[in-house]
Amino acid sequence: MRRMLSNQSGMALVMVMGVLAVTMLLVVHIMSVCEVISRESYVDVQKYNLRTVAESAAEQTFWMHLVDRKLFSNRTIGQSLEERIGNELEDVWMTDRRVHTPFPDQSCESYIAAVEKTLVVNEPTSFQKNIPIDDTERTEEVENFLDLLRDYVDSDSVRMLNGKDTEDYEAEGLLAMPRNEAMQFREELYWLDGWENSVRGELTIVPPNGKSFSSNATKPSFFSASEQEIREILHEESEDFILQVLQAQQAWTQDHQPIEDSLDVDALTTVKQKFNFRETNVAEYIAIATSPDRSIRSTFRFIRQCDMTSTSIFADSNSQSLSIWSQTTR
Repeated sequence: MRRMLSNQSGMALVMVMGVLAVTMLLVVHIMSVCEVISRESYVDVQKYNLRTVAESAAEQTFWMHLVDRKLFSNRTIGQSLEERIGNELEDVWMTDRRVHTPFPDQSCESYIAAVEKTLVVNEPTSFQKNIPIDDTERTEEVENFLDLLRDYVDSDSVRMLNGKDTEDYEAEGLLAMPRNEAMQFREELYWLDGWENSVRGELTIVPPNGKSFSSNATKPSFFSASEQEIREILHEESEDFILQVLQAQQAWTQDHQPIEDSLDVDALTTVKQKFNFRETNVAEYIAIATSPDRSIRSTFRFIRQCDMTSTSIFADSNSQSLSIWSQTTR
């Protein structure tokens, strides 16, 4: 009897220890879950606060740009800034991708970029620019892609040689394609096969209904162009020449060194033949807010017209609200 009681006590002890172990495991699990939730909540709150800061900085940048345009009528970028000496406006607010700090605590950076008609989804021929003559492989890739693009936007049922029409998309389960009219959003192009090798540079935004680009300039803005775009456009020049041009761009964005002080006459002439130096009337405003420890960041950007003399800058007939071409945050 005593042995039986001893065995029962031992079994009970094992059961109690098992229950305690499971309970401790559950407690540890709950604590871990609570810690994860706490950290996620912290990140969410920080992201929300930073998103608000970034939006404020982008709006501040927009209005400072309008002030700059009001005070200084010369909107050619890269020239001497002597006319600005003694003016109360401390910074130069132009579409040159120069970094600004809208707030005194430097918690946020912003910049302004030009928005131009370069790669236009509803103008297929724009994708054929700047392709080297001897690059037959890429030329063929782009031509094949343009067959797809033309079939996507045209209203007829005639299929291009390398294109696709309604029955082709239906066979792939894409019942809503093609659009058979002009694209309403530039991102539609990414539905088409082969865009990866045919799109070099940023796609031009499709203007909202009733809006359009007031400038007919087809050359990309020099100070808003990336290194890849500059190399693409100046592919016929030597590597030393391209590096000199890139350094001239950087000299302006960092120190406002006039472009004519960085390039000789021949080089400057070549660059001006390929790029636009006049400020555009449509701009993108980007602001990036970062947490003090640099671990969390939020970006806010929008595209608007910036010519206050044009009524198309407004979204309504009473000129009470501004037209927003695009707005994103992350």
